[in-house]
Amino acid sequence: MSGMLDDLDEDEWDELPATVLTADRLRAMLRSGDPAVRRSAIRAAAALGDDSRSAPSVPVGSLLDDPDPGVRHSVLHLLHRAGAASGRFADRLAAVAAGGLGWVEPAGPVTGPDRSPAGLATETLQRLGDPRWVAAAPARISLRRVPPNLVRCTPEVLAAIGERLVTHPADAGMLAGVLTEVARERGAGHVAGIEPELVAALPHAPRAIAGLLLSLGHADPAVIPHWRARASETADLNAALAVHRATGDTAVVVDVLRAVLSGDEPPPDCEQPAPTGLDGLDAALRPLLDLATPYLTGAADPNHPGQERQILAARVVTAVHGPGEVLPTVAAVLTDGDTPARHAADLLADLAPVFAAAVRPLEPLLHDLLGDVWCQAPAARALARLGTPVADLAPVLAAAIGRGAGLETFLLLRELHAVEAIPALEALLVTDERWAGGGYIDDIVWRDELFQDRLRETIAHARSR
Repeated sequence: MSGMLDDLDEDEWDELPATVLTADRLRAMLRSGDPAVRRSAIRAAAALGDDSRSAPSVPVGSLLDDPDPGVRHSVLHLLHRAGAASGRFADRLAAVAAGGLGWVEPAGPVTGPDRSPAGLATETLQRLGDPRWVAAAPARISLRRVPPNLVRCTPEVLAAIGERLVTHPADAGMLAGVLTEVARERGAGHVAGIEPELVAALPHAPRAIAGLLLSLGHADPAVIPHWRARASETADLNAALAVHRATGDTAVVVDVLRAVLSGDEPPPDCEQPAPTGLDGLDAALRPLLDLATPYLTGAADPNHPGQERQILAARVVTAVHGPGEVLPTVAAVLTDGDTPARHAADLLADLAPVFAAAVRPLEPLLHDLLGDVWCQAPAARALARLGTPVADLAPVLAAAIGRGAGLETFLLLRELHAVEAIPALEALLVTDERWAGGGYIDDIVWRDELFQDRLRETIAHARSR
């Protein structure tokens, strides 16, 4: 076999199955005098790591000094997708990110993902949680691409971002964008503690920082005018509700609801959290009943925006009169499934603690949604609040995690203290196959490592009960 392999050209190397390329063979390829073979070995090592958690470590670090620029760039690509293992080369990555090695940057502006040496190195440092990316990012990736959503905000990174916000407030928009991705992918708690620096930088990137502070629930007086503007300009109901919680102003909420229910503004989409907080606003919402009630037809609107308006109208009417007359329409939206059913299930989860008797006839519909990737977490939450044993829900939620369910399902398992899910979650930890979970090929190992972190955290939380 060895003699046959020596005769292959570069394209043929790349087509070999991973089972042929053993660790010893890869090491031999890395020592080849042919840079094309060395590049193929690096790509093969990356592919092995993408497929297997126990893939053997291949010594590619020395090739960061390879005389062939293509080989050096291939190593950077490998480290960019290698996960935590690339941390051994953090100092070299920081030097490349800072432009200290004299590596040639591409000519002209970067209009797409930055695959220059410095861009790759900077993103790798972001994912490692190394604070040295903070100073490099404005010069290397700036606003030229969407920040990756796998950034690790270690305490050192947050401290570096806080300092950068003070010393270079012009970078506030880019940094707020990164933190927003972290909060969405990992949870708001991962960026907690940096709110004072964000508030101070608010004038330099009001839209980005106000949106981030909204997701963090930080209601500093300085941000309230920006939330008002957000509610007015984009009909963001969650921004309006945040203003109400902070100031007691109900008019801002009523204005947004009127704009959406009248059709002048789009309804909340499935990516936004369910708008909660209408309870106690019954007097303020009464003038909206003439707009809301016609949506309660008992049948699902034929299009998704119409169904989202139906669920929003149901929340308005429920806040005034209780859930009695809204449930047939909610049931119809649940039956239709897909993304609007997510907000319908959220509504039932909110109603269940107080109106369990009224909501209970819809339990079968909620059970049907446990297989719907969009709706299973809110449906399971509603069922748990209606009294369904956690032991019955835990296997369903654990199976959903194995199929790619996101952070919401992990958080629900923790909320339910689902010890019954532990065996299934442990089984996902011990498999050797990577959990890809969608995304780009460069993200496979990083996403799998994040997935393993969440599994361990969820298991530990369940055991701490």
